[in-house]
Amino acid sequence: MANAGAASASGEGQKSNADVKAEARSKARGKVAWLDSFFEYLADSFRPILGVLLGASIIIALVNLLISLNVIPNDEASAGWVFVKAIWKGVFYFLPIMVAYNAAKKLKVDPWLGGAIMAILMTPQFTSLMDAKTTTCVENAALGTKSCTANIFGIPMALSDYSGNVFVPLLMAAVLALVYHGLKKIIPESVQLVFVPFFCMIIVGALTAFIIGPIGVWVGNGLGVGLAWMNTHAPFIFAIIIAAVPFLVRSVCTGRSTP
Repeated sequence: MANAGAASASGEGQKSNADVKAEARSKARGKVAWLDSFFEYLADSFRPILGVLLGASIIIALVNLLISLNVIPNDEASAGWVFVKAIWKGVFYFLPIMVAYNAAKKLKVDPWLGGAIMAILMTPQFTSLMDAKTTTCVENAALGTKSCTANIFGIPMALSDYSGNVFVPLLMAAVLALVYHGLKKIIPESVQLVFVPFFCMIIVGALTAFIIGPIGVWVGNGLGVGLAWMNTHAPFIFAIIIAAVPFLVRSVCTGRSTP
């Protein structure tokens, strides 16, 4: 069994697909380690959901094609149209939860915890804060969005529509990893199952709602405005950037500007 050939024949010592891929990626890493890790973090946060993103995109393309050929009417009030829209809309609306799940998993954090914290910002209770009497809202004409500020226990909280945003879950997962692994060092292992998620949801949930979320929306909106300007004044460069960095497409589409 110590013989290499025997070990290989018995199935021992064989590498899994994940190990082979990890070795291949390590050989292709550049001189700047943190930059490689950053792009690997981005890639692994989106790679598992590329299939559903492409599937939803094909549905959008087919619907637009049928509308342009006058096969189906462009009637968003009809029940059939609402149903078809829901098929692809669900993917992009809940995209932050999917990204948070993958990003948390990449950082060796309970992925369901990452998804649950991101889901806080998308619950009906959270979104209903925009309609509260003490909430003030401002319209963003450039992006067609509405920014609101709520009064939470005397502390102002910036409210936004987080559906489709990818910057917030990426930032949130990074902060969650620091809190998660820090808590596991100080909380006894026997009670980690209960108290690590408990403190993470309170600490990171509050940080995301008050700080991380508004920062992520600000970055996304700024990028959306910049890309919209580039699409108007330098469409050739815009096309190159969109083709080179696929996640920017998501920013434009959910950045409330015309893609």
